[in-house]
Amino acid sequence: MEVSTNVARAMVAAQGDYDAHCKRLLADRQVIARVLAGTLDEYSEVPVEVVERDLIDGEPTIDAPMGRDDPGRPLLLESEDSVGEGLVRFDVRVRVRAPGTDDGSGMPRLLELDLEPQGRTRPGYPLLCRALYYCGRMISQQGGGVVAHSDYGRLRKVVSVWVCLEPLEANRATVAAFEVRQRDLSGKGSYDRSDYDRLEVVVIGLGSGSREAGGVVGMLATLLDADMEPEKKLAVLHDEYGMMVSQSIEREVRDMGGVGQAIYDEAFEKGEDSGSLKRLVACVRGAITGFGATAEEALQKFGVPRDEWQAVIDLLQATSK
Repeated sequence: MEVSTNVARAMVAAQGDYDAHCKRLLADRQVIARVLAGTLDEYSEVPVEVVERDLIDGEPTIDAPMGRDDPGRPLLLESEDSVGEGLVRFDVRVRVRAPGTDDGSGMPRLLELDLEPQGRTRPGYPLLCRALYYCGRMISQQGGGVVAHSDYGRLRKVVSVWVCLEPLEANRATVAAFEVRQRDLSGKGSYDRSDYDRLEVVVIGLGSGSREAGGVVGMLATLLDADMEPEKKLAVLHDEYGMMVSQSIEREVRDMGGVGQAIYDEAFEKGEDSGSLKRLVACVRGAITGFGATAEEALQKFGVPRDEWQAVIDLLQATSK
């Protein structure tokens, strides 16, 4: 039991590192531009270079600490909202401008964008409910400044994008959008869509096979794959998705690649080679019982080669009887 507990603690620490890498990568302007172009109608016809250069307003803020090379990155948005409604943490927040719109001053109107990497397959609540709640909080945050003196026309559209790393099988390699739409119950009303198109949730499902899907799914699956060789990952991002490999992206990619191995090393730090399989089984069982992970999820996080998974799973099942 002590082995499982120790490794479970190591797993929490390493998972925290992986989550931080995900947030920092998702906060990169090149990534945000490609997510916008691949998910929202407003950006579908705009070159990603234009989105990155002209339509991302300022710099993102993230819940994770910024990298060593970003000491001067300004905090333009609050990553926490706790005024009277309980604390909410937003992983990546950024303001973006919507092409083809006007905020009254000749500038494209601002949107509030939230990006959330989601690692748990079954978080214990409906994910869409949480996403809608986050949108609600981003709307309510505008009450004190953006929407003043009943000037509701200034309300910014809010978008919450959830990147599910290991979704249910039916949702792998998918992008689904949920938005406000007009539904005529009697007759046919004529309303300006821009007046009610102020809230949208996007769920991107990655998982097995998503790297081959291309588009925003393939880009994110490649970017956030902790098992992919860093050199190969950087080459794919550059050659297939046109991303310039900046120092910050390269560092995060290389550091992310060591997360799974760090957990695996911790698991066997004090062990003998002859008992390594049994100790690994104990580690996997600890992750399953302590964190609700599946055996496959635990083995992936531990950095175990896929061709060794079945032996571990077989022993896990045999010792559980």
